[in-house]
Amino acid sequence: ERLRAQQLGGAPRSSPGRITVPTDDGNVVRTLQSKLKEEKTRRQDQVRQLEGKLAAAHGEILRLRRLLEVAGQQT
Repeated sequence: ERLRAQQLGGAPRSSPGRITVPTDDGNVVRTLQSKLKEEKTRRQDQVRQLEGKLAAAHGEILRLRRLLEVAGQQT
């Protein structure tokens, strides 16, 4: 009767304050590491693109300044 009652009672209870850890923690860690790596790569690509655009903007500013200098010297 005691064994039958244990089976009907369900899974054994864990002690209070104890955290149960899923057995597939390695998969969760690997998934999060993979997502982090992808995010870092994506951010690095964005930074490279923005640096390229910034360099182009600086070049355009330099070109316009030179045009202004030439125009100012002619007047």
